[in-house]
Amino acid sequence: MKFASDRLKDLRESNGYTQEYVAEQSGLSRQQYMQLEKGKHTPRLETINSLAKVFNVPGKFFIEE
Repeated sequence: MKFASDRLKDLRESNGYTQEYVAEQSGLSRQQYMQLEKGKHTPRLETINSLAKVFNVPGKFFIEE
């Protein structure tokens, strides 16, 4: 299982959200969010679920198999 950081960035941009907005809505710092988007950090399941809620997608959207 691998976190799809490119999907996260694409989804954020297609919704017109800033990194700051997504970080705030998901309970992350901007720095933590930036690391996720760059693929430098693998989030915990709770974080994936928080991000999924922000974008109204299932958590599995962010998982590559």
